[in-house]
Amino acid sequence: MKGSIFKRKWRGGKVSWCLSLDVPAGEDGKRERIFKSGFSRQADAQRELTRLLQEANDGLLIKPSPQTFGDFMEEWFREYAVHQCSGKTVERYRQLADYVLPKLGATPLHELTSLVLERLYNSLRTAGGRRGELKANGQREPSPLSAKTVRHIAGLIQVALNSAVRWKLIKVNPAIACQLPKMEIKEAVALDQQQTEWFLDASRGHWMYPILMLAVATGCR
Repeated sequence: MKGSIFKRKWRGGKVSWCLSLDVPAGEDGKRERIFKSGFSRQADAQRELTRLLQEANDGLLIKPSPQTFGDFMEEWFREYAVHQCSGKTVERYRQLADYVLPKLGATPLHELTSLVLERLYNSLRTAGGRRGELKANGQREPSPLSAKTVRHIAGLIQVALNSAVRWKLIKVNPAIACQLPKMEIKEAVALDQQQTEWFLDASRGHWMYPILMLAVATGCR
């Protein structure tokens, strides 16, 4: 495998160091090249080239995939989800993906980072609802998604990107390091006497009535 570093002068007079690395032909027989630029020093470019060459020698080099996140998700549904998950689960995954793909579908798979995903989760948490809330002026404004729904979306992305790592499309799963929104903790509210009497009266005649009466009389849970 061959690699080289070289200096490039950009418009405006800025000078930076770049590297180029030939990648062995893939299944389609086409040879490709990894190109990286923006190194301020020759030593930095050389260090990165040495690292890539070492990864190549160890069989760990993963060339950046040109595939978009949206294209990858369709492939993931086709090659993984429909074979490993129930129909109901796949349907739910599709619903969750609909929150994500309009925002990140065109993003190249290799450009997904933990920061990009966290920004997505935060935006869904604050204004991710598709229908939105109807205001007095007749306009709909984006409504927040619950923390539970956002965490389910994050779970889908993490599971899907695990396959991307396994398929050697990306080296690491950026979803693993994301900080997810905290679940809302709702404090339990006890029924007052009037509510308790209504509850018992409504359940009278049901097979659960003796159990409910015992719970009310003894205070057990």
